[in-house]
Amino acid sequence: MGSKGEREKETQQFFIAGDVSSAGRYRKLAKNTLIFALGTLGSRSIAFFMLPLYTRLLTQKDYGILDIFQTTVSLLVPVLSLEIVEAVFRFSMDEAKEGAKRIISTALLFTFLLLLASFGLIPIFARLEIFQMYLPYFYAIWFLTVLLGGVKQYVRALGQVKIFAWSDILYVLVFAGFNVIFMVLFHMGLRGYLLSYVLAQIVSFFFVASAGRVFSRLSLRSFDRRLLRDMLAYSLPLIPNALMWWVMNVSDRYLILHFLGLEANGLYAVACRFPVLLSVVTGVFFPAWQISAVEEFNAKDRNQYYAEIFALCSSALFILTGAVLLFLPEVTGLFVAPNFHEAWKYVPFLLFGTIFHAFASFLGTVYLASKDTIGALFTTTLGGLTNFLLNLIFIHWWGVQGAAFTTMIGFLVIWGARVADTKKICPVCFNALRLYFALCLLGIEALVLFWHVPTVIRFFISFGVFFALIALERQNVVRVFSSVNQLTFVGKKVAKSIGRKGVI
Repeated sequence: MGSKGEREKETQQFFIAGDVSSAGRYRKLAKNTLIFALGTLGSRSIAFFMLPLYTRLLTQKDYGILDIFQTTVSLLVPVLSLEIVEAVFRFSMDEAKEGAKRIISTALLFTFLLLLASFGLIPIFARLEIFQMYLPYFYAIWFLTVLLGGVKQYVRALGQVKIFAWSDILYVLVFAGFNVIFMVLFHMGLRGYLLSYVLAQIVSFFFVASAGRVFSRLSLRSFDRRLLRDMLAYSLPLIPNALMWWVMNVSDRYLILHFLGLEANGLYAVACRFPVLLSVVTGVFFPAWQISAVEEFNAKDRNQYYAEIFALCSSALFILTGAVLLFLPEVTGLFVAPNFHEAWKYVPFLLFGTIFHAFASFLGTVYLASKDTIGALFTTTLGGLTNFLLNLIFIHWWGVQGAAFTTMIGFLVIWGARVADTKKICPVCFNALRLYFALCLLGIEALVLFWHVPTVIRFFISFGVFFALIALERQNVVRVFSSVNQLTFVGKKVAKSIGRKGVI
């Protein structure tokens, strides 16, 4: 196994062999990724692992209503909050703790003003059928989403990533616990779900604000109008950008609802839960990567560093997607009620879409680091419009499968546009031939699922294709597994740090 000194030396060199003087950034990225994993794995996967509960306590129609409510909230939150949360993280990264006080104070006080202004929209919201019964929950959710997001991004930017991770763990435990109480014991249905969500956000907010000493840093005197103007200049272009991401991710729900009804929307909502398994990986990695991408943006070897991290990220996504496709119908039958089982048919296109989404998000860190939010807006708009127009055609013609297909195409368009657009800022090179062959192998593995052949033959073909994929990605696979081995050592140091210092 080697001595402790040897393992520390290996840790300095994991991910790539090279100049030890630059190995610290890889070690920091790995350490932050591990810390985020402790919390994010639960918060990102809770919706998936709670599927057995939801699909048995809610009908397809109820699940469709819940999905439309959540979809509408995700549309309105960026608009009502003016995306101020995104500015909190980026501006706090450039400030020392004293300067960051102005940022969090300005952002949270501005959020309270936005809440007061939004009360004037109550007569409009009350006319929307989806809000007539749940309007109080909507206001609570959007306000708490912004407050919680603001304090979490603040502590993350200041390097207090352990607090960020612990807040996600706490959120999962509270949310799951109240789900059982309100939905199983009290049979409250959708109201029980929404109440659980609100209470989990409240508990998580007060934890982050207390552990991160946010309350002590808030002051009316720290409100800075000039700073607010700068933050809004950064965040306002992110509003249409967020709306286009909304179009990409969830607008198809409304078109499915219009063309096919609530039951079909419920099936599609369940299908969308399975790519969450990939989103968990990106959700663990990207918060850590954003920190490193900003810190290393002015480094001389930045382009090479970005390219190496992209190669590792893409290989991990390909292998995980291949593994999910191997047992997709069987896993679906295990996690959902029988009347939702056919949802697996819509998952393959959504998995490919998640891959392209991750690729586009990786390049999105270039816009974050350079503060070029206009470029992010342009590329996302292009993909969003493509997705929406194709949805009008394919959902009517191909049903729910059409929505999954156009989602994949939309994310592919965004990634392609960002590859071209980010070259002027930070060209991220990648092996196009390797990506092409990996996607072809995954495509074959997905097609096998729809062949009417005995299960044994299907598994034989699928495993053959999967091992071919591993062989194609073998170099990066070895590096990923090597880094996982090193993360075991880093993890012990993180655990000792948490136990010695607490969550601060």
